[in-house]
Formats: sequence, C-alpha cells, structure tokens
Amino acid sequence: MAREYLEVVHRAFLKLSLGVSTTTSSYVVLVEFGTFPLKIFWWQQTMRFLSRVSSEVDSDRMLKLAYDVQLQLLVARRKVLFGNQSAMGRKSRLPACWLAQVDERLSTYNLCINNDQLPSCARLKQLAKRQYIVHHQVAAANSSKVKAYLGLNSSAQYGYKEYLSRVDNAHLRRSLTRFCCANHKLQIELGRQVKPVKVPM
Repeated sequence: MAREYLEVVHRAFLKLSLGVSTTTSSYVVLVEFGTFPLKIFWWQQTMRFLSRVSSEVDSDRMLKLAYDVQLQLLVARRKVLFGNQSAMGRKSRLPACWLAQVDERLSTYNLCINNDQLPSCARLKQLAKRQYIVHHQVAAANSSKVKAYLGLNSSAQYGYKEYLSRVDNAHLRRSLTRFCCANHKLQIELGRQVKPVKVPM
C-alpha cells in the first residue's frame, strides 16, 4: 500500500513539474522525463542487496545465515513443486520462503535464482525497462492519446526531452509540453471533456 502511494506521489510530482493536468497519461509523462516507475528502481535495489548478502565472505553473519536458509528452502520447494505434480495443491502448506517470492517475480522477466547465482542488476533493470515500454506500446491500442504520442516518439527516443532544459521561457515550455502531451487548451482537446450543448429542435 505504501509503495503504491509513493508511485502516486511520484507521478503527481512529475505532472506538476511539467505543468500538465492530473488526467494526462502517466506513461506519456514518464517518457517526457525519460524515467520509469519506482518499482523498477526498488527491484534493482533489492537485487543489489541480495547480491551483497550472497557474496558475503563471513558465513557466520546473521544475514548470510538467513540467506542460506532461504536458499535451501527455495531448492526444497522447487523439488516438491516440480518433482511431484500432485503437490501443486499443497503449495500453501510448504514452508514460508520470501526468496521464493523474489524468484517468482523474476520469472516474469524470464530470470531465476540459479543455485547461489543471482541475476545481475543491470540485466534485470534492462529487461524490466524493456518490458514496461513494450507493455504500454501494446496497451496504446486502447488509448488514442498514447497511440498518437507514440507515433511521434518511438521507443528509441525514450529519454529526457532536451527542450525541457533548452527552453528558458517557463510559459512557452509549459505550453509546448501540454501540446506534446495532448493536454493543451485547444478546442479539439477541450471538446473531449465537455458534453455537447443540446440545441432544441
């Protein structure tokens, strides 16, 4: 819940910085800044922490001991789940293993924890960003605004837009941003948000 709230605050801050309304597509705003959702950063930090713990030389440290136990539980869960198909229904009765939750989340990027080898942070970050871009490109079919925006900005152009730094006039920069994000005050855009006035016959 707290993480979702932080994501909302992050997107709201970016929209406020651009000077666009809260109804503007969050994906479009993220593309303008060349940034990604916070969850990708959190996953990168999680993998960095696990990598430091797994490579710990001192095997007597509490974190290292806890990690080794979790790794053994993960291996045991895999043997039960994949070695005996009838055990699939007893998944909830298996020992709790938070490392298994990490491994399950990594599977969405076609990655896994192989023995004591963790996927590299750079690889995970690259795949997460690529999956995020591709997902929204597919979902753009249901949004005319995002579809039009992607028509002008290909995935290769995902990055901080230079005009945000080069245009010194704040009013002009805000107007340009609103036009690019289809958040301008032209009638073609305002007409989407206002019900037509019925003319009596």
